[in-house]
Amino acid sequence: MGFSDALEEETRAVARVPVCKVELIRQEMNDTDRASFDSALLDLDNISTEVIRRAVNHGREGARNRVGRKVLSRHRNQLCPCFASEGVS
Repeated sequence: MGFSDALEEETRAVARVPVCKVELIRQEMNDTDRASFDSALLDLDNISTEVIRRAVNHGREGARNRVGRKVLSRHRNQLCPCFASEGVS
């Protein structure tokens, strides 16, 4: 197998495993922050997506390190890749 074949195979493998930006951010957090973040994501009645977005982006430099309201909303509503395998029979 040549480089081109290997590259094509790896590209397909990566394409099959989409990653949610919220999950990537969670992985960067320490245990305490992760627990608070998870709790805030689940509290749809009391904590707005905008408040979470501002807190997460506080101190983050550059657009790649920031998360948008739409990404957070999709995660909170379980419409992101994190929940793609759940509920599928």
